[in-house]
Amino acid sequence: MRVVLPLMFLSLITFCTSVYNVSQSKNSGAEWFSFFIYLVCLLCQLCCYCWFGNELKLKSTAVRESIYNSDWTTLKPVDRKSLYLIMLSCQREMSISYHGFCTLTIDIFVWVLKTSYGAYNLLKTVE
Repeated sequence: MRVVLPLMFLSLITFCTSVYNVSQSKNSGAEWFSFFIYLVCLLCQLCCYCWFGNELKLKSTAVRESIYNSDWTTLKPVDRKSLYLIMLSCQREMSISYHGFCTLTIDIFVWVLKTSYGAYNLLKTVE
């Protein structure tokens, strides 16, 4: 995660400044299109991190719910205790985060887009 947090922060800055530079430049169609493809690839990279972080969180919750919804009452006491221990370990959702500071989920991806748009608008008004 020590790598992912700086990557998210630098990607946020890169995306914001790149959108601003694209809007200010008077490039030809081919240059503009290549820069647009670069921005889409940057967003896809960010989306992959956030998507798989979100999937990990959802799957960890699904394991706990599956155990609870199973027919555990018919099992032997030893097996019930094992399932109980698994449920206890699954109570805390698994997630990709930096000490709980930046949890990679779809919400973070949407936050990156909103913050980039806000910074873009700020750069536009300062100009």
